[in-house]
Amino acid sequence: MREIEQRIEKSERMPVANPGVNSPAGIPAEFDEHIQIMFDMMILAFQTDSTRIATMMLAGEGSNRAFPELGISRDTTI
Repeated sequence: MREIEQRIEKSERMPVANPGVNSPAGIPAEFDEHIQIMFDMMILAFQTDSTRIATMMLAGEGSNRAFPELGISRDTTI
């Protein structure tokens, strides 16, 4: 648990990638790091029996988000 807390604290100190976009404090600039922390928190919740069910939405259904870490640099629904 402490390792996840430290990773969240570290991400809070990182500069925001796009200062024109409001985002909650503590969200890492890199999407894959953000998702990994979220998955780790879900696993921890199951391991500590804090919950028995979890859902996670990676992106809004109409977000048209680019995923450069996967080689998708633009919306491909065109």
